[in-house]
Amino acid sequence: MHKTLLCLITWAVCSLSAQETDLCCPTECIPPPKPERIGVSQTEGKGLGYSRGYTSLDLFLSQPFCHSGLVPFLDVRGHRFNNDKYAANAGLGLRRINPCATQVWGINGFYDYTDTKHGHYNQAALGLEFFSERWEVHANGYLPVGHKRTPLYRFSYPDASATDFLLKGTEQFAMKGVDAEAGYRVCHEKCFDLYAGAGPYYYRGRSAATRNAFRHGHRQAAGGRLRACASYRDYVSLEGIATYDSLFKWGSQVTLSVTIPFDFTWNRGACCGSFCLQKRLYQPVLRNEILVIDRIDRYSTNPNVLDPNNEP
Repeated sequence: MHKTLLCLITWAVCSLSAQETDLCCPTECIPPPKPERIGVSQTEGKGLGYSRGYTSLDLFLSQPFCHSGLVPFLDVRGHRFNNDKYAANAGLGLRRINPCATQVWGINGFYDYTDTKHGHYNQAALGLEFFSERWEVHANGYLPVGHKRTPLYRFSYPDASATDFLLKGTEQFAMKGVDAEAGYRVCHEKCFDLYAGAGPYYYRGRSAATRNAFRHGHRQAAGGRLRACASYRDYVSLEGIATYDSLFKWGSQVTLSVTIPFDFTWNRGACCGSFCLQKRLYQPVLRNEILVIDRIDRYSTNPNVLDPNNEP
């Protein structure tokens, strides 16, 4: 009875969409994927601008309006690093499946926060998405806002045996940037979901200028990312990432995730399209969720020169 009712709902939704657009939706009767999820994950390895692992709690909420093919969503994530520092992401987005149910387009905006031992940083981000039955493309831009740089800290003597004591001070700063990724997905309705993707990234930032000696220090990271992910029935997934660029060099991460999908939406009809394409409507946004933060060292034999508040 339930399966028959679901078929009728799917047929009715597709018929209405076809009347509005003079195009046809597939009428295959399939149980729709659940549009919401909560999950916990553990990430270990070296990322861009950090080398500690972290634990994440993720929440994805959506409300599909299948008659128009639109799916607004909320994507919220919280992270706790292994050194007891925190990061968070909060994003809103909109995805639309085309009338023939063969493609999904999306746009999203995020606000990101990352705390470090020497200061916290914030950024705004914008993302674009494209999904087909097998292929998908993601592009994101990141712009730090508010506090972007931390003045000199962590003073030390690199070589205490030298005749002239050389003093070193370290600064850190958030970097703006862009990234993109194209990937291929092998989707099985009742089994495994496999994904492999690759793409470039570019980040650029600068340190603060001191009042007496140092100019801005510019740094940039241009490189690429490889990603592979295997998931089982939306419950368990294992993801591996490898990166290389001109600044941070080689990096690799492994993430193990456990997810519980659910459905608290009031609009319970199945949107048009295959089961695999519908899953793309409800997957979390693929993006760099931790701010990219770089560090630069300043050297001087005069301690006053390394003091950013010292009058020249």
